[in-house]
Amino acid sequence: MYLYKAVIHKIPTEVIGLTSSEIVEHQNNRGDFEANFKSSAVKVDDLILAETTFVINKTYIQFKTLIDGALRVWPDVKFTEDDVRYILNLITTSPI
Repeated sequence: MYLYKAVIHKIPTEVIGLTSSEIVEHQNNRGDFEANFKSSAVKVDDLILAETTFVINKTYIQFKTLIDGALRVWPDVKFTEDDVRYILNLITTSPI
């Protein structure tokens, strides 16, 4: 199994170590996800992974390119949410 993962910080100004351009990027990513994709993705409480799952971290922009609209659509995306971030997850059986 392959888990493609992206993190969007809801309040990036409170994340230590982010540059001003990264803060703006997270703010834009949050707005884009909430306005365009959150209602199509599936919110889950937790994700339980198989023992042999490879985790591949992506930026939100990279993650969006994985959702091609044909083989992978936003309802295939599972996300968790807490007060400070969204974690987007796409699970596949083969690498993309």
